[in-house]
Amino acid sequence: MTIVWGIVGMGIGVFIAAELVWPTLNDVFQPYSHFGRLRPLHTNAVIFAFGGCALFATSYYVVQRTCQATKALQR
Repeated sequence: MTIVWGIVGMGIGVFIAAELVWPTLNDVFQPYSHFGRLRPLHTNAVIFAFGGCALFATSYYVVQRTCQATKALQR
């Protein structure tokens, strides 16, 4: 899910950056595609969804390595 949220959040970021270069993109999905509505969505998706999933995945990996879990104990 980290990869999925990364693609979604950063994809929204690319779209809103493109809106700043080409303002006619604002007319694509009126009124839901405006910069003001998509920026908080992009920010929350990258910080909380992508970042949160990455932190949990990293902590699961680190705990197994620091506890020296063997293959026999992992099910």
